[in-house]
Formats: sequence, structure tokens, C-alpha cells
Amino acid sequence: MTVADGTIFRSIMNEQELLKQLALGNEEAFTVIYLQYHGGIYNYLLKFTKNPALTEDPVHDVFLKIWEVRSRPDITSGKCLHICFLNYFRQIPV
Repeated sequence: MTVADGTIFRSIMNEQELLKQLALGNEEAFTVIYLQYHGGIYNYLLKFTKNPALTEDPVHDVFLKIWEVRSRPDITSGKCLHICFLNYFRQIPV
């Protein structure tokens, strides 16, 4: 159990606290969020692309966007994460 794999951080903090820490620029909180949501986002997009090679970059782009907007006031509601995800994938031609 390490901070790098998110197990310690996740046990100490709930999602709301993780989002608050993300808003403050805490890279460990971002890592936990990445580890928690990467698989689900990847699998969701893979259903559309049906190609792992075409799936990984867009998933990383979503997380990059989340990091870029981390200081937005609505990031702590979780709504911002959802909006980043939806806005990104609306731009991808399917």
C-alpha cells in the first residue's frame, strides 16, 4: 500500500476531500483520481473505438484537461470532472 497506487490516500480521504486537494494542486490527489477513474473511462471509450491504440491518448487527454481546470471553483463538486469528460468526447468523431 502506497500513496502512488492510491490505497493510503483513498482510505484517508473521501472523494470530496480528494477534489478539494486536486483544486489545491495536490498531485497525489490527482494520481488517486486518475487511478480511480482511468479504467472506467478507458473501457467506456473502447466500446466506441474498438481499438486500444486509439483509446489511450483520448483518455489521457481527459485527465490532462482535468488537471488544467483543477482550480475552477466547481471542481470540488465533481460536476466539473463530468463536464470535462463529456465535452472532450463530444469533440471526437465517431
